[in-house]
Amino acid sequence: MKYFPAFIIIFLISVNSLTADQDEGTININTDNVIYISDKWFFKAGDDLKYKDANIDTSGWIFNYPHFSWRRIKEFENYYGNAWYRLNFYVNKITDLDIYVPLHDDGAQFYLNGFFLYETRPFSNEGKTPLILGKPDIVRLSGHLLNKNKNVIAIRTSGKNLDSIFNSKLKIGPHNLINAIWIRDC
Repeated sequence: MKYFPAFIIIFLISVNSLTADQDEGTININTDNVIYISDKWFFKAGDDLKYKDANIDTSGWIFNYPHFSWRRIKEFENYYGNAWYRLNFYVNKITDLDIYVPLHDDGAQFYLNGFFLYETRPFSNEGKTPLILGKPDIVRLSGHLLNKNKNVIAIRTSGKNLDSIFNSKLKIGPHNLINAIWIRDC
């Protein structure tokens, strides 16, 4: 029994090391594993397409979890328009990655370093999306768009119906592991 507490301490240290490199708005990604993105992202209500660009000033943005409703923030409790989430990240090697997108409200567009990748529901020229629940999906982050330095995922989304934009944490990792999660959840 005297070895049991030592095991718990080693376990807690190893779990902590998985999250120690994360900070609000920025994470480090080991491209061999699935990372549950549990950190807060940069958040901005409004719909300006320049928010997709990799090098914009986010000093006026707030932090929010994409899987928590922005309506829980007093200044946005009655906001039902489009909004943007941004996450800075660094990778340990350049390779293709996937993002697992859980069930989500209305629609989302995904950008990597300013480049359009995918939309789960179409956005009109006026920025409107159909009131259709977004099913779980996979978005490919092509290795040829990744940088050795800072990378940026930007998500344009809308929140018209549900209490939260994404019903759980987004996940990022290699295709075979993300695909297994998608198969399990669908």
